[in-house]
Amino acid sequence: MRTQKFSKKEAIQFGWNIMKNNLGFFITILLIMGLIFFAEIFVFELLKENFLFLYFIVSIISWIINTVIGMGFIKIALKFCDNEKPTISDLFSCFHLLFKVLLGAFLYGLIVCAGLILFIIPGIIWLIKFWFLIYFIVDKEIGPIEALKKVHRLPKVLNGTYFSLYC
Repeated sequence: MRTQKFSKKEAIQFGWNIMKNNLGFFITILLIMGLIFFAEIFVFELLKENFLFLYFIVSIISWIINTVIGMGFIKIALKFCDNEKPTISDLFSCFHLLFKVLLGAFLYGLIVCAGLILFIIPGIIWLIKFWFLIYFIVDKEIGPIEALKKVHRLPKVLNGTYFSLYC
């Protein structure tokens, strides 16, 4: 693992340059997300009063779609960080990881809840410590247990000035 000095200015500059150089890409993603959002609202409004069972099914489908898109956002962000060129299809490319991510999120929630039961402070520590669990699952396409092990091995942040890039 490499350790390098963290610069807020460089991080903001990196993000700004990525946005500026890929503005069309981000506008396209924003339009796709807007269309999905308004389609969901439209369908929900049609179904909510008279078709409760169908409303429930559509809600589950909507939740799955939004979870997959969230994983796609992670994949796109990681590709930008790796100096790779993401595509619009990356937004929907993580469906095969859905159950791994759901299990990882469930385990993450259990860990944080257990920590909160242990007098709150461990819960806050574990919330931060295992924050990148889903990123590992999406980036490395590994299972949740292996991702937990990798996240657990990440070095601690030293006085907020250094961070480690995972391998």
